Amino acid sequence: MAWENRKCLPIQTAAGSYLPLCINQEQLLLSRDVRGGRQRIPPTIIPVYQRINGLLDAGLLRKALYAVTQRHTALRSSFHYDPALSTDEINHNLLEYSRTGIVKPGVYVQQVAGEVPIDLATHAVTRSALRDMVSQELVRDFDRHTPPRLRASLFELADDEHLLLIVLDHLVSDGWSVRLLERELHSLYLSFARSTPSALKEPGMPYPDFAKWQNESFQTPTFNRAVRYWQGQWERFGDTRIGVQDFPFALATPPRPSSDCASWQVTLDPACSGEARRVAAQQRITLFMLFLAVWALVLRRYTGKDRFPIWAHFNNRVRPETHRLFGYLINTHIIGLDLGQDTTGLELLEQVRRAVLEAAAHQELPLPQCWRAMGAAPRFNEAFVMLDLRQGNAPLEPADESSPIQMTRGSFPDIVLPRLSKLGVYVTDHQRVIDVSVVYCKDAFHADSIRLMLEHVKHVLSALVANPAARISELSAYRTS
Repeated sequence: MAWENRKCLPIQTAAGSYLPLCINQEQLLLSRDVRGGRQRIPPTIIPVYQRINGLLDAGLLRKALYAVTQRHTALRSSFHYDPALSTDEINHNLLEYSRTGIVKPGVYVQQVAGEVPIDLATHAVTRSALRDMVSQELVRDFDRHTPPRLRASLFELADDEHLLLIVLDHLVSDGWSVRLLERELHSLYLSFARSTPSALKEPGMPYPDFAKWQNESFQTPTFNRAVRYWQGQWERFGDTRIGVQDFPFALATPPRPSSDCASWQVTLDPACSGEARRVAAQQRITLFMLFLAVWALVLRRYTGKDRFPIWAHFNNRVRPETHRLFGYLINTHIIGLDLGQDTTGLELLEQVRRAVLEAAAHQELPLPQCWRAMGAAPRFNEAFVMLDLRQGNAPLEPADESSPIQMTRGSFPDIVLPRLSKLGVYVTDHQRVIDVSVVYCKDAFHADSIRLMLEHVKHVLSALVANPAARISELSAYRTS
Protein backbone atom coordinates (compact mmCIF):
# COMPACT_ATOMS: atom_id res chain seq x y z
CA MET A 1 0.00 0.00 0.00
CA ALA A 2 2.78 2.39 -0.89
CA TRP A 3 1.98 6.05 -1.10
CA GLU A 4 4.20 6.49 -4.12
CA ASN A 5 2.11 3.95 -6.07
CA ARG A 6 -1.28 5.49 -5.40
CA LYS A 7 -3.12 6.39 -8.59
CA CYS A 8 -5.56 8.89 -7.12
CA LEU A 9 -4.87 12.60 -7.08
CA PRO A 10 -5.40 14.59 -3.87
CA ILE A 11 -9.11 15.12 -3.42
CA GLN A 12 -10.82 18.47 -3.18
CA THR A 13 -11.34 19.45 0.45
CA ALA A 14 -13.23 22.66 -0.24
CA ALA A 15 -16.11 23.47 2.06
CA GLY A 16 -19.30 21.73 0.99
CA SER A 17 -17.66 18.83 -0.88
CA TYR A 18 -18.71 15.31 0.04
CA LEU A 19 -15.62 13.30 0.97
CA PRO A 20 -15.00 9.64 1.89
CA LEU A 21 -14.34 8.26 5.36
CA CYS A 22 -11.69 5.87 6.65
CA ILE A 23 -12.86 2.33 7.28
CA ASN A 24 -12.48 2.72 11.06
CA GLN A 25 -14.66 5.84 10.98
CA GLU A 26 -17.31 3.92 9.05
CA GLN A 27 -17.26 1.14 11.65
CA LEU A 28 -17.53 3.54 14.58
CA LEU A 29 -20.49 5.35 13.02
CA LEU A 30 -22.23 2.09 12.06
CA SER A 31 -21.69 0.70 15.54
CA ARG A 32 -23.08 3.81 17.20
CA ASP A 33 -26.13 3.92 14.92
CA VAL A 34 -26.91 0.24 15.46
CA ARG A 35 -26.36 0.29 19.22
CA GLY A 36 -28.03 3.67 19.62
CA GLY A 37 -31.28 2.20 18.41
CA ARG A 38 -31.28 -0.30 21.29
CA GLN A 39 -29.62 1.40 24.24
CA ARG A 40 -28.07 4.55 25.57
CA ILE A 41 -24.46 4.57 24.52
CA PRO A 42 -21.62 6.53 26.08
CA PRO A 43 -19.87 9.25 24.07
CA THR A 44 -16.85 8.27 22.00
CA ILE A 45 -14.43 10.95 23.14
CA ILE A 46 -10.80 11.41 24.09
CA PRO A 47 -10.15 13.78 27.02
CA VAL A 48 -6.89 15.73 27.05
CA TYR A 49 -5.74 17.28 30.31
CA GLN A 50 -3.06 19.97 30.46
CA ARG A 51 -1.91 21.60 33.66
CA ILE A 52 -0.69 25.13 33.02
CA ASN A 53 1.55 26.99 35.45
CA GLY A 54 2.41 30.65 35.00
CA LEU A 55 0.56 33.80 33.99
CA LEU A 56 -1.79 32.59 31.27
CA ASP A 57 -3.45 34.80 28.65
CA ALA A 58 -6.78 33.07 27.94
CA GLY A 59 -7.28 35.12 24.78
CA LEU A 60 -4.01 33.88 23.31
CA LEU A 61 -4.89 30.32 24.31
CA ARG A 62 -8.19 30.59 22.44
CA LYS A 63 -6.31 31.99 19.44
CA ALA A 64 -3.91 29.04 19.55
CA LEU A 65 -6.81 26.57 19.71
CA TYR A 66 -8.36 28.23 16.65
CA ALA A 67 -5.03 28.02 14.80
CA VAL A 68 -4.72 24.30 15.55
CA THR A 69 -8.24 23.74 14.24
CA GLN A 70 -7.43 25.61 11.05
CA ARG A 71 -4.28 23.55 10.54
CA HIS A 72 -6.12 20.19 10.55
CA THR A 73 -9.09 19.37 8.33
CA ALA A 74 -10.18 16.54 10.63
CA LEU A 75 -11.11 19.04 13.35
CA ARG A 76 -13.38 20.93 10.95
CA SER A 77 -15.26 17.92 9.59
CA SER A 78 -18.88 16.86 9.90
CA PHE A 79 -20.48 13.50 9.13
CA HIS A 80 -23.66 12.66 7.26
CA TYR A 81 -25.43 9.80 5.55
CA ASP A 82 -24.48 9.67 1.88
CA PRO A 83 -27.21 11.78 0.19
CA ALA A 84 -27.09 9.42 -2.79
CA LEU A 85 -28.56 6.65 -0.63
CA SER A 86 -32.27 6.31 0.03
CA THR A 87 -33.63 5.78 3.54
CA ASP A 88 -34.32 2.13 2.68
CA GLU A 89 -30.74 1.65 1.49
CA ILE A 90 -29.35 3.21 4.66
CA ASN A 91 -31.56 1.04 6.87
CA HIS A 92 -30.57 -2.04 4.87
CA ASN A 93 -26.87 -1.30 5.41
CA LEU A 94 -27.42 -0.79 9.13
CA LEU A 95 -29.33 -4.07 9.32
CA GLU A 96 -26.60 -5.92 7.44
CA TYR A 97 -23.93 -4.54 9.75
CA SER A 98 -26.02 -5.53 12.78
CA ARG A 99 -26.41 -9.05 11.36
CA THR A 100 -22.89 -9.70 10.07
CA GLY A 101 -20.57 -7.19 11.76
CA ILE A 102 -18.95 -6.54 8.36
CA VAL A 103 -18.42 -2.92 7.38
CA LYS A 104 -19.49 -1.95 3.88
CA PRO A 105 -18.01 1.49 3.15
CA GLY A 106 -20.07 4.24 1.61
CA VAL A 107 -22.92 4.68 4.08
CA TYR A 108 -21.45 7.96 5.32
CA VAL A 109 -19.66 10.95 3.86
CA GLN A 110 -17.91 13.89 5.48
CA GLN A 111 -17.64 17.58 4.77
CA VAL A 112 -14.90 19.99 5.80
CA ALA A 113 -15.79 23.53 6.84
CA GLY A 114 -13.54 26.38 5.74
CA GLU A 115 -13.31 27.69 9.29
CA VAL A 116 -15.17 27.19 12.54
CA PRO A 117 -15.40 29.34 15.66
CA ILE A 118 -13.71 28.05 18.82
CA ASP A 119 -15.11 28.70 22.26
CA LEU A 120 -13.03 28.48 25.41
CA ALA A 121 -15.32 28.20 28.40
CA THR A 122 -13.52 29.62 31.45
CA HIS A 123 -14.41 28.75 35.04
CA ALA A 124 -12.92 29.86 38.35
CA VAL A 125 -13.22 26.74 40.52
CA THR A 126 -12.04 25.26 43.76
CA ARG A 127 -10.11 22.02 43.74
CA SER A 128 -12.99 20.23 45.42
CA ALA A 129 -15.41 21.27 42.66
CA LEU A 130 -13.02 20.56 39.79
CA ARG A 131 -13.69 16.86 39.50
CA ASP A 132 -17.46 17.26 39.21
CA MET A 133 -17.14 19.95 36.55
CA VAL A 134 -14.72 17.82 34.54
CA SER A 135 -17.05 14.82 34.84
CA GLN A 136 -19.92 16.86 33.43
CA GLU A 137 -17.88 17.62 30.31
CA LEU A 138 -17.11 13.96 29.75
CA VAL A 139 -20.72 12.80 29.42
CA ARG A 140 -21.46 15.14 26.51
CA ASP A 141 -21.12 13.70 23.03
CA PHE A 142 -20.52 15.62 19.81
CA ASP A 143 -23.12 16.47 17.20
CA ARG A 144 -21.76 14.61 14.19
CA HIS A 145 -23.32 17.13 11.83
CA THR A 146 -21.67 20.22 13.32
CA PRO A 147 -17.94 21.02 13.62
CA PRO A 148 -15.60 21.57 15.33
CA ARG A 149 -14.63 18.13 16.59
CA LEU A 150 -13.18 19.48 19.80
CA ARG A 151 -14.32 21.61 22.70
CA ALA A 152 -12.24 23.22 25.41
CA SER A 153 -12.75 24.32 29.00
CA LEU A 154 -10.30 26.29 31.12
CA PHE A 155 -10.48 25.87 34.90
CA GLU A 156 -8.74 28.56 36.95
CA LEU A 157 -7.44 27.17 40.25
CA ALA A 158 -5.23 30.19 41.05
CA ASP A 159 -3.89 33.24 39.23
CA ASP A 160 -0.93 31.20 38.04
CA GLU A 161 -2.45 27.70 37.91
CA HIS A 162 -4.99 26.38 35.42
CA LEU A 163 -6.28 23.10 34.10
CA LEU A 164 -7.13 22.99 30.40
CA LEU A 165 -9.55 20.24 29.39
CA ILE A 166 -9.82 19.54 25.67
CA VAL A 167 -12.39 16.96 24.62
CA LEU A 168 -11.74 15.40 21.21
CA ASP A 169 -14.16 13.43 19.08
CA HIS A 170 -12.70 9.94 18.67
CA LEU A 171 -14.05 9.89 15.11
CA VAL A 172 -11.16 12.14 14.08
CA SER A 173 -8.46 11.56 16.67
CA ASP A 174 -6.27 9.00 18.38
CA GLY A 175 -3.36 8.97 20.83
CA TRP A 176 -0.89 10.21 18.21
CA SER A 177 -3.24 13.08 17.36
CA VAL A 178 -3.38 14.02 21.03
CA ARG A 179 0.41 14.42 21.09
CA LEU A 180 0.24 16.54 17.94
CA LEU A 181 -2.39 18.75 19.54
CA GLU A 182 -0.39 19.20 22.73
CA ARG A 183 2.84 20.15 20.97
CA GLU A 184 1.21 22.46 18.44
CA LEU A 185 -0.96 24.23 21.00
CA HIS A 186 2.03 24.99 23.19
CA SER A 187 4.17 26.11 20.26
CA LEU A 188 1.46 28.35 18.81
CA TYR A 189 0.69 29.92 22.19
CA LEU A 190 4.36 30.84 22.65
CA SER A 191 4.65 32.27 19.15
CA PHE A 192 1.58 34.46 19.76
CA ALA A 193 2.84 35.52 23.20
CA ARG A 194 6.22 36.50 21.75
CA SER A 195 4.83 37.94 18.49
CA THR A 196 7.10 35.66 16.48
CA PRO A 197 6.31 33.51 13.44
CA SER A 198 5.23 29.95 14.14
CA ALA A 199 8.04 27.40 13.95
CA LEU A 200 5.63 24.58 13.12
CA LYS A 201 6.02 22.69 9.87
CA GLU A 202 3.10 22.33 7.51
CA PRO A 203 0.63 19.69 8.73
CA GLY A 204 0.36 16.29 7.10
CA MET A 205 -1.85 15.62 4.11
CA PRO A 206 -5.55 16.38 4.71
CA TYR A 207 -7.24 13.53 6.54
CA PRO A 208 -9.88 12.99 3.80
CA ASP A 209 -7.00 12.47 1.35
CA PHE A 210 -5.76 9.65 3.57
CA ALA A 211 -9.27 8.18 3.67
CA LYS A 212 -9.49 8.22 -0.12
CA TRP A 213 -6.04 6.65 -0.47
CA GLN A 214 -6.95 3.97 2.07
CA ASN A 215 -10.19 3.08 0.30
CA GLU A 216 -8.43 2.85 -3.09
CA SER A 217 -5.52 0.75 -1.78
CA PHE A 218 -7.45 -2.34 -0.74
CA GLN A 219 -6.64 -4.42 -3.83
CA THR A 220 -2.86 -4.00 -3.97
CA PRO A 221 -0.36 -6.84 -3.47
CA THR A 222 0.65 -5.38 -0.11
CA PHE A 223 -2.99 -5.36 0.97
CA ASN A 224 -3.42 -8.99 -0.08
CA ARG A 225 -0.32 -10.03 1.88
CA ALA A 226 -1.66 -8.29 4.97
CA VAL A 227 -5.02 -10.02 4.60
CA ARG A 228 -3.31 -13.41 4.35
CA TYR A 229 -1.23 -12.65 7.46
CA TRP A 230 -4.18 -11.58 9.61
CA GLN A 231 -6.37 -14.35 8.27
CA GLY A 232 -3.72 -16.81 9.42
CA GLN A 233 -3.63 -15.19 12.85
CA TRP A 234 -7.40 -15.42 13.20
CA GLU A 235 -7.46 -19.03 12.03
CA ARG A 236 -4.83 -19.94 14.61
CA PHE A 237 -5.88 -17.82 17.58
CA GLY A 238 -9.44 -16.60 16.92
CA ASP A 239 -11.16 -19.46 18.73
CA THR A 240 -8.87 -19.17 21.75
CA ARG A 241 -9.86 -15.61 22.66
CA ILE A 242 -10.08 -14.95 26.38
CA GLY A 243 -13.46 -13.85 27.67
CA VAL A 244 -14.74 -12.83 31.06
CA GLN A 245 -15.98 -16.35 31.75
CA ASP A 246 -12.38 -17.67 31.56
CA PHE A 247 -11.39 -15.87 34.77
CA PRO A 248 -12.09 -17.84 37.96
CA PHE A 249 -12.97 -14.66 39.85
CA ALA A 250 -15.35 -13.20 37.25
CA LEU A 251 -18.77 -12.12 38.45
CA ALA A 252 -21.92 -13.67 37.07
CA THR A 253 -23.11 -11.69 34.06
CA PRO A 254 -26.12 -9.57 35.09
CA PRO A 255 -29.31 -9.52 32.99
CA ARG A 256 -28.48 -5.99 31.88
CA PRO A 257 -24.73 -5.59 31.49
CA SER A 258 -23.43 -2.18 32.49
CA SER A 259 -20.78 -0.09 30.77
CA ASP A 260 -19.63 1.40 34.08
CA CYS A 261 -15.87 1.03 34.39
CA ALA A 262 -13.39 1.45 37.20
CA SER A 263 -9.64 1.24 37.50
CA TRP A 264 -6.95 0.21 39.94
CA GLN A 265 -3.34 1.29 39.70
CA VAL A 266 0.03 0.40 41.17
CA THR A 267 3.29 2.29 40.80
CA LEU A 268 6.48 0.31 40.38
CA ASP A 269 9.28 1.70 42.48
CA PRO A 270 12.33 3.17 40.71
CA ALA A 271 14.41 0.05 41.36
CA CYS A 272 11.88 -2.28 39.75
CA SER A 273 11.29 0.17 36.88
CA GLY A 274 15.04 0.40 36.33
CA GLU A 275 15.41 -3.38 36.24
CA ALA A 276 12.58 -3.60 33.70
CA ARG A 277 14.38 -1.11 31.45
CA ARG A 278 17.69 -2.92 31.87
CA VAL A 279 16.27 -6.29 30.85
CA ALA A 280 14.34 -4.77 27.96
CA ALA A 281 17.50 -3.12 26.61
CA GLN A 282 19.55 -6.27 27.18
CA GLN A 283 17.08 -8.43 25.25
CA ARG A 284 16.54 -5.83 22.48
CA ILE A 285 12.86 -5.46 23.21
CA THR A 286 10.59 -2.55 24.09
CA LEU A 287 8.86 -2.03 27.41
CA PHE A 288 5.62 -2.90 25.62
CA MET A 289 7.04 -6.29 24.64
CA LEU A 290 8.27 -6.93 28.17
CA PHE A 291 4.92 -6.17 29.75
CA LEU A 292 3.11 -8.14 27.05
CA ALA A 293 5.11 -11.20 28.12
CA VAL A 294 4.26 -10.51 31.77
CA TRP A 295 0.57 -10.09 30.98
CA ALA A 296 0.59 -13.31 28.95
CA LEU A 297 2.03 -15.23 31.92
CA VAL A 298 -0.65 -13.82 34.22
CA LEU A 299 -3.41 -14.71 31.74
CA ARG A 300 -2.03 -18.23 31.35
CA ARG A 301 -2.09 -18.71 35.11
CA TYR A 302 -5.63 -17.38 35.57
CA THR A 303 -7.38 -18.86 32.56
CA GLY A 304 -5.53 -22.14 32.15
CA LYS A 305 -5.11 -21.41 28.44
CA ASP A 306 -1.75 -21.96 26.80
CA ARG A 307 -2.55 -20.36 23.45
CA PHE A 308 -4.47 -17.10 23.08
CA PRO A 309 -4.40 -13.65 21.48
CA ILE A 310 -3.98 -10.35 23.30
CA TRP A 311 -5.36 -7.19 21.75
CA ALA A 312 -3.09 -4.19 21.22
CA HIS A 313 -3.21 -0.79 19.53
CA PHE A 314 -0.92 0.07 16.62
CA ASN A 315 -0.47 3.75 15.81
CA ASN A 316 -0.43 3.13 12.01
CA ARG A 317 2.05 5.97 11.45
CA VAL A 318 4.69 3.98 9.63
CA ARG A 319 4.97 6.39 6.68
CA PRO A 320 6.50 9.88 6.89
CA GLU A 321 3.39 11.39 5.28
CA THR A 322 1.35 10.40 8.36
CA HIS A 323 3.67 11.71 11.07
CA ARG A 324 1.95 15.12 11.18
CA LEU A 325 -1.47 13.84 10.14
CA PHE A 326 -4.23 14.54 12.63
CA GLY A 327 -6.89 11.85 12.46
CA TYR A 328 -8.22 8.48 13.54
CA LEU A 329 -5.53 6.21 12.09
CA ILE A 330 -4.97 3.82 14.97
CA ASN A 331 -5.61 0.15 14.21
CA THR A 332 -6.40 -2.54 16.77
CA HIS A 333 -5.18 -6.09 16.17
CA ILE A 334 -4.51 -9.32 18.01
CA ILE A 335 -1.06 -10.59 18.93
CA GLY A 336 -1.19 -14.37 19.16
CA LEU A 337 1.06 -16.16 21.69
CA ASP A 338 1.65 -19.86 22.31
CA LEU A 339 2.80 -20.76 25.83
CA GLY A 340 2.08 -24.47 25.47
CA GLN A 341 5.67 -25.49 26.10
CA ASP A 342 7.40 -24.83 29.40
CA THR A 343 10.02 -22.63 27.78
CA THR A 344 12.23 -20.11 29.53
CA GLY A 345 11.48 -16.46 30.07
CA LEU A 346 14.13 -15.61 27.49
CA GLU A 347 12.41 -17.79 24.88
CA LEU A 348 9.07 -16.19 25.73
CA LEU A 349 10.52 -12.71 25.29
CA GLU A 350 11.90 -13.72 21.89
CA GLN A 351 8.51 -15.13 20.86
CA VAL A 352 6.82 -11.91 21.94
CA ARG A 353 9.39 -9.81 20.08
CA ARG A 354 8.81 -11.71 16.84
CA ALA A 355 5.03 -11.64 17.21
CA VAL A 356 4.92 -7.88 17.83
CA LEU A 357 7.30 -7.09 14.97
CA GLU A 358 5.30 -9.27 12.56
CA ALA A 359 2.04 -7.64 13.62
CA ALA A 360 3.55 -4.16 13.35
CA ALA A 361 4.73 -4.94 9.81
CA HIS A 362 1.09 -5.51 8.80
CA GLN A 363 -0.50 -2.83 10.97
CA GLU A 364 -1.75 -0.62 8.13
CA LEU A 365 -4.61 -3.00 7.35
CA PRO A 366 -7.71 -1.91 9.33
CA LEU A 367 -9.34 -4.78 11.20
CA PRO A 368 -12.81 -4.14 9.68
CA GLN A 369 -11.31 -4.44 6.22
CA CYS A 370 -9.63 -7.70 7.19
CA TRP A 371 -12.95 -9.14 8.29
CA ARG A 372 -14.64 -7.95 5.10
CA ALA A 373 -11.99 -9.72 3.03
CA MET A 374 -12.40 -12.87 5.14
CA GLY A 375 -16.18 -12.66 4.85
CA ALA A 376 -16.68 -13.05 8.60
CA ALA A 377 -16.52 -10.81 11.64
CA PRO A 378 -16.10 -12.57 14.99
CA ARG A 379 -18.69 -11.89 17.66
CA PHE A 380 -17.23 -10.67 20.92
CA ASN A 381 -20.06 -10.87 23.43
CA GLU A 382 -18.10 -10.14 26.59
CA ALA A 383 -15.35 -8.40 24.60
CA PHE A 384 -11.63 -8.89 25.06
CA VAL A 385 -8.50 -8.35 27.11
CA MET A 386 -5.80 -6.03 25.94
CA LEU A 387 -2.53 -4.29 26.78
CA ASP A 388 -1.47 -0.74 25.96
CA LEU A 389 1.62 1.36 26.68
CA ARG A 390 1.47 5.12 27.18
CA GLN A 391 3.86 7.97 27.84
CA GLY A 392 3.29 9.63 31.17
CA ASN A 393 3.16 13.17 32.47
CA ALA A 394 5.97 15.31 31.12
CA PRO A 395 6.51 18.90 30.01
CA LEU A 396 5.40 19.34 26.41
CA GLU A 397 8.63 21.11 25.48
CA PRO A 398 12.15 21.29 26.99
CA ALA A 399 12.49 23.67 29.91
CA ASP A 400 12.55 27.30 28.78
CA GLU A 401 13.01 29.88 31.51
CA SER A 402 11.82 32.65 29.18
CA SER A 403 8.48 30.93 28.59
CA PRO A 404 5.58 32.70 30.38
CA ILE A 405 3.85 29.37 31.03
CA GLN A 406 4.65 25.69 31.33
CA MET A 407 2.19 23.10 30.03
CA THR A 408 2.39 19.62 31.50
CA ARG A 409 0.39 16.58 30.51
CA GLY A 410 -2.07 15.82 33.29
CA SER A 411 -4.64 13.18 34.16
CA PHE A 412 -7.70 12.41 36.23
CA PRO A 413 -7.05 8.80 37.27
CA ASP A 414 -10.28 8.54 39.25
CA ILE A 415 -12.43 9.42 36.20
CA VAL A 416 -12.77 6.32 34.03
CA LEU A 417 -14.56 6.45 30.71
CA PRO A 418 -16.46 3.41 29.42
CA ARG A 419 -14.33 1.21 27.19
CA LEU A 420 -14.86 -1.52 24.65
CA SER A 421 -12.75 -4.01 26.57
CA LYS A 422 -14.02 -5.68 29.70
CA LEU A 423 -10.46 -5.84 30.97
CA GLY A 424 -7.45 -3.84 29.87
CA VAL A 425 -3.95 -3.33 31.25
CA TYR A 426 -2.40 0.08 30.67
CA VAL A 427 1.30 0.61 31.32
CA THR A 428 2.35 4.25 31.68
CA ASP A 429 6.00 5.14 31.38
CA HIS A 430 6.91 8.16 33.51
CA GLN A 431 10.64 7.77 32.78
CA ARG A 432 11.66 7.36 36.44
CA VAL A 433 8.81 5.09 37.49
CA ILE A 434 6.22 3.00 35.70
CA ASP A 435 2.52 2.82 36.51
CA VAL A 436 0.45 -0.27 35.77
CA SER A 437 -3.32 0.16 35.86
CA VAL A 438 -6.19 -2.16 35.12
CA VAL A 439 -9.41 -0.76 33.69
CA TYR A 440 -12.35 -3.14 34.10
CA CYS A 441 -16.11 -3.28 33.84
CA LYS A 442 -17.68 -3.35 37.28
CA ASP A 443 -20.36 -5.80 36.16
CA ALA A 444 -17.65 -8.37 35.37
CA PHE A 445 -15.04 -8.09 38.12
CA HIS A 446 -14.82 -7.16 41.78
CA ALA A 447 -12.32 -4.50 42.84
CA ASP A 448 -10.57 -6.86 45.29
CA SER A 449 -9.90 -9.38 42.50
CA ILE A 450 -8.43 -6.69 40.29
CA ARG A 451 -6.23 -5.40 43.10
CA LEU A 452 -4.91 -8.92 43.72
CA MET A 453 -4.30 -9.43 40.01
CA LEU A 454 -2.14 -6.31 39.87
CA GLU A 455 -0.06 -7.69 42.72
CA HIS A 456 0.43 -10.80 40.62
CA VAL A 457 1.51 -8.66 37.66
CA LYS A 458 4.17 -7.07 39.89
CA HIS A 459 5.22 -10.50 41.13
CA VAL A 460 5.67 -11.92 37.62
CA LEU A 461 7.53 -8.83 36.41
CA SER A 462 9.94 -8.98 39.36
CA ALA A 463 10.54 -12.71 38.81
CA LEU A 464 11.10 -12.29 35.08
CA VAL A 465 13.59 -9.41 35.31
CA ALA A 466 15.42 -11.10 38.20
CA ASN A 467 15.88 -14.38 36.30
CA PRO A 468 14.85 -14.31 32.63
CA ALA A 469 16.37 -17.78 32.15
CA ALA A 470 13.85 -19.39 34.53
CA ARG A 471 11.09 -21.65 33.19
CA ILE A 472 7.78 -19.88 32.64
CA SER A 473 6.05 -22.28 35.04
CA GLU A 474 8.40 -21.02 37.77
CA LEU A 475 7.96 -17.36 36.82
CA SER A 476 4.18 -17.52 37.27
CA ALA A 477 4.15 -19.86 40.27
CA TYR A 478 2.00 -17.96 42.71
CA ARG A 479 -1.34 -18.51 44.37
CA THR A 480 -4.31 -17.02 42.52
CA SER A 481 -6.62 -16.85 45.53
